[in-house]
Amino acid sequence: MIPFSEKLSFLMRITDTSNKALAAELSVDPSMVSLMRTGKRKLSKNPLQVQKMASFFAKRCSAAFQRQALSEMLGQSAISPSMPTDILAGYLKNWLQGESSLADTLLTGIQAFPSRAEHLPEPSPASEAPSEPGGQTMFFYGEEGRRQVMRRCMQELRRLEKPGTILAVVDDNLEWLLSDYALSQRIQASLTEIMSRGFSFCQIMPPLNYINRYTESLQFWLPVYVTGRVRVFYYPRLRGNLYRHSMIVVPGCCVQYSCSVALGNTSDITMFSTDPQLVAAFEKQFQQHLNLCLPSLTVHTDPGETIPSFSNFFSLQGDVVQAINSLSITSMPRELLELCIREVEPDLSAVSEGAAPF
Repeated sequence: MIPFSEKLSFLMRITDTSNKALAAELSVDPSMVSLMRTGKRKLSKNPLQVQKMASFFAKRCSAAFQRQALSEMLGQSAISPSMPTDILAGYLKNWLQGESSLADTLLTGIQAFPSRAEHLPEPSPASEAPSEPGGQTMFFYGEEGRRQVMRRCMQELRRLEKPGTILAVVDDNLEWLLSDYALSQRIQASLTEIMSRGFSFCQIMPPLNYINRYTESLQFWLPVYVTGRVRVFYYPRLRGNLYRHSMIVVPGCCVQYSCSVALGNTSDITMFSTDPQLVAAFEKQFQQHLNLCLPSLTVHTDPGETIPSFSNFFSLQGDVVQAINSLSITSMPRELLELCIREVEPDLSAVSEGAAPF
């Protein structure tokens, strides 16, 4: 974990901020800022001061190179020149406080999530051209091509009157989408609107061995998951990272498919088609892929359903990996555990030799 002092120095360097300037913003003495940069003073526990510091740096990070530096440092593709300053301030606040990057990223995304698609800027009229009768197949290139295809796919979905199940394979990173903040918010809003009309999703997530790609995808799709109308699966076998691809199939309507090599983005080729035979072929391919997958997550819409799930989870036997701020009960030495019990319950007799502590 990066110490707060290093985070602060990093922000001050990329924004060319002096100790005096930051001190004036926080209404403190410049020597206080110096102590924070050297690690002799920690970040204030006052949430208002933390928010003020985050907002200060967010306003000063408007250039493309600054946003790129923040994106790499925080590991968040969504931090781009198009991200609003107030949203960036939320990311910086969580980062400065040293909280869980995944949990806070997901929560920040929910707080910033638009509830209605019409609140967002609409695409240009040229991109609203209807599909030709009998279907057509088109190819697009690069990141901008991917964005155009996503817009077209959303347009086709909005035209459908009868709801159905959308099939999606997400074995890719979403940098091309998350880097365009306005578009990603518009797509999320459109997806939520589509789900409210009765549509559902069947999704195959990326393999679990690529955690960054997995969490990035989870961040984008979480507002859709909470609807309870998504079935999520994953392919259990490990694969190389040579090819990345994504696919969305709307049965009887359209298909989009993209594939790239390794970490390349600008050389992507993305196909969009409304040809019935091609749509049917990709739907069959998805079903064959799905037959090799396992369930990835379960969404509970009834709070009462969560208790049995937690009980079942904690009753499982096997190896455990935990990230906590203290020794876990499962790894704590027996002698230390007995000492803790006696401190809480002094009258409790010693645990008999060979017996379980609980």
